[in-house]
Amino acid sequence: DVIERRINLFGISEPVVQVQSGSFISGEGEELIVDLPGVTDVNKATTMIGKTPFLEFKIEAPANTPQKATVDKNGKVTLNTGPQFVSTKLTGRYLKRASLEFDQTTREPKVSLQFNDTGTKLFAKITKNNIGKMVAIYLDGAPISTPVVREEIPNGQAVISGNFTPTEAKQLVGRLNSGALPVPISLLSRQTIGATLGNNAV
Repeated sequence: DVIERRINLFGISEPVVQVQSGSFISGEGEELIVDLPGVTDVNKATTMIGKTPFLEFKIEAPANTPQKATVDKNGKVTLNTGPQFVSTKLTGRYLKRASLEFDQTTREPKVSLQFNDTGTKLFAKITKNNIGKMVAIYLDGAPISTPVVREEIPNGQAVISGNFTPTEAKQLVGRLNSGALPVPISLLSRQTIGATLGNNAV
């Protein structure tokens, strides 16, 4: 499901993602077969499917947390005075899906999040303990959104709203969904079928 959503973000028409079960004799586990009609850049497609971004939700560090500093090549020390965030147990593996919605009254775009059962419990605790504070969403170590918690969210259904353009909201949805994959993917093999061979195979 996650791979299909990831492929759909790139506008590939009629992709096919299917599971191939290994046999007891071969000793192989389950494999995913991904068919991408019309794609000519196989390397790009492989990267698109196999890259596994790490998505995590962080909370503001306690007020007494020592400030971090950076040192440039000239030895100049800069103190990071902005908010610092610390990791939680909530990661992309507990995110079911993110979707783009529009407010029925204002028509402003907003991003909806749906967590699974474990994610719902983790998110409820995080929101309960951080009302009025930021919960930062990081993808591969960089913040992609830093919404402020308005209230406890016990049902696992969150909405991020703000001064989004539809393009910005769509981009955030894509990033969230791309990070909602719990395990890395390894490429076992790939092959390109030309048009003539394709017709014969059909």
